[in-house]
Amino acid sequence: MLDNLDVQKYNNTQFGAATGGFGMNPQAAVTMPSMQAIDATKINEAATDTYLGQRLTSFSDIDPLLQYGVTIPTWIAINQAMERYNKACRGDYNKAIISKFGRFGDKISNILFDNPIGRALNKAANSGKSAFKNVVYDNSALVRAFDKTSSQPELSMIKSQMGGIPTMLSHDSMNILEEYLKPLQSAKDFDSLGISKAEIQRIESGAAKIIGEENKALYLQTEEFKILNKGASAQQIQGFKNMDAAKRIAHLKELKAKSLGFANIAEFEAIKAAPEKHLNKIMEVLKNNSEKYSRISYSNKNFGTILKGEITGRKVQLGETYNKLLAAMGGNHTTKLGKTFAKLSNYILEGASSRISGGKVAALMQAYFLAEVLIRANRQEGASNKFKSFMERFAELIGFFVFMGPSVKLMHKIGGLQYS
Repeated sequence: MLDNLDVQKYNNTQFGAATGGFGMNPQAAVTMPSMQAIDATKINEAATDTYLGQRLTSFSDIDPLLQYGVTIPTWIAINQAMERYNKACRGDYNKAIISKFGRFGDKISNILFDNPIGRALNKAANSGKSAFKNVVYDNSALVRAFDKTSSQPELSMIKSQMGGIPTMLSHDSMNILEEYLKPLQSAKDFDSLGISKAEIQRIESGAAKIIGEENKALYLQTEEFKILNKGASAQQIQGFKNMDAAKRIAHLKELKAKSLGFANIAEFEAIKAAPEKHLNKIMEVLKNNSEKYSRISYSNKNFGTILKGEITGRKVQLGETYNKLLAAMGGNHTTKLGKTFAKLSNYILEGASSRISGGKVAALMQAYFLAEVLIRANRQEGASNKFKSFMERFAELIGFFVFMGPSVKLMHKIGGLQYS
């Protein structure tokens, strides 16, 4: 990432060397102190003062063997639990498990506010908002700047953190779709295309008669071509077979992109470059292809690829990702509390597992931190103290992720006050 960073541009932007954002001029920018003059101990202290730095240094009193010994089964447990949860997120949103959080919020909201007292409180709150707008907001350039003219992050990682779950899911969605565009490696993998079991069995029977990896790959790619290009003539099919391997793969990629609903592969690549700006298109594609699967490091080609898939890969139904994104946007819930609960469900589960918008490997770091929570809780005397210790540390773990996005937003809103 740093290899591609334009350091001069970054420095100019941060310190206003060209335009004097902080009162500096180009000459002043040149006289910045060299790295040799920087105290290395202060860098170490600054790194240790961060949340992650403090968490990592807190492991010093835990035996590494114990830490890893608890991390691995915790990692396995997280992945097994989230595999079941992800499967339960498939199908109609209103019947999927992820919508239950929002529906619960709707029920609570109706109990609290669908009565004379609740309606009166709601009316008072709306009047307070209106008064604030008329008296404070409309008359304060500072408040309007805080609200409307935030400074903007430049690094993609910070943009992702600032955008929260919707942005993270949009990036993960494009990675999932990119894997879908790759040629299938096994006849059993053809369930990714949403075809019938009978059709898969026919392709599997044909593949079993083919000798040689190159011939089998050609056979499978030709079958994909026929499914994606229904009604293709014998001449078109033969023309596809006559292409070299690279052209066949590129042609399949183009056909798959179009089958998903993109105009062409160029549109796909353009959206992939900034997916957070194209959430509506991504959700449309996921919804219209909800029964299809994407295999990420997961194929039925042989025992090795199956084992790799079980350990580090994943098989994602596009519909489950659509439902997660829909919940992240507030779902189809009717109350503000319902929409908030739907959004929070993603944040809490991502904070606990890193599996809402990531794969099994992403969960390993979270398992490492969760293992520390379990170890320290187990050191306490008595069941109540163990539970209390676990909940305190677990809440801290979740809270760090839940409030990371709002914290970054707040920092940039404060940065935007210069425009008032």
